[in-house]
Amino acid sequence: MPRVVPEYKDEAKTKIITAAIEAAGEKGFSKVKMGDVAKRLGISRSTLYIYFKDKEELIKEILAYIRVSMINRVNESLKEKSLQEAFSAIFNGFIYSDEFYFGGGVVFEVISETEHNEKIRELVKEHYIVLGEAIANLLKFQQNIGKISKDIDADTAARTIQALTIGLKASSLIGLKKEQALLIWEGTIKKILDL
Repeated sequence: MPRVVPEYKDEAKTKIITAAIEAAGEKGFSKVKMGDVAKRLGISRSTLYIYFKDKEELIKEILAYIRVSMINRVNESLKEKSLQEAFSAIFNGFIYSDEFYFGGGVVFEVISETEHNEKIRELVKEHYIVLGEAIANLLKFQQNIGKISKDIDADTAARTIQALTIGLKASSLIGLKKEQALLIWEGTIKKILDL
């Protein structure tokens, strides 16, 4: 693990975040303790606390990391693919994915903690708002370049896409088959965006 100096701080934080995500993928996020993350990295808990004052701060950074990674994936998809293909990438990358953090595993586990933890609820709320704004901005950009109609309310469409994503992810966890979910996803996205 890099020393705590400015040029290494971001690298060290990223290693901590990915170690926490890996640990969560193995035993469930609610069961991961700060000591588990430190042990995985071969550092002391006190070193870990230099970077994150508590688990809530670590969760906040994990959600930000996931959000930025998801947005970057979609933006990269849009450089090479159509809008519809980019939304297929969201489906495959978040709803039906083997990657724990892109597949929504961490996000869903954190969401489950919101009922009993006000701090976590506020972090998830912030994540939801910022991600919704990013989706809305992506849609507004697509409107500006003529890929989707300017008649569509990008903010409402973004919130609808978020709700659809969360609903399908929850349904996938209780047995909705990928083929069925894909039909729902593609049909709904076409309707929302008037494609």
